[in-house]
Amino acid sequence: MLLLTVTGWADDAFGTWTMNPARSTVAPDPHPKSITIRIEPHDQREVFTLDRIEADGRATTSSSILYLDGQPREFQDLGCSGTQSSRRVDSQTVEVLRKCASGE
Repeated sequence: MLLLTVTGWADDAFGTWTMNPARSTVAPDPHPKSITIRIEPHDQREVFTLDRIEADGRATTSSSILYLDGQPREFQDLGCSGTQSSRRVDSQTVEVLRKCASGE
């Protein structure tokens, strides 16, 4: 299960957030060199994109559409097959919840 919360997200705000490695704790080891999250508009929804550069230099990108209605929908990427739901917690916080069938 992956729970990701992005704060500072106003109703009409989109943008890019980059991990500060000096202030971040990421599991599992080894920590990635870089994580960047992008939120962009898409047909009355939002697109959530996660870019990672691993410690060994490998780069991965994954994107999904956020419906922000709290309903679980089928989800699949290289590391997870299961469901994803998203919702606005308040005017500054959005929650994305992924539940992988493998239990991760």
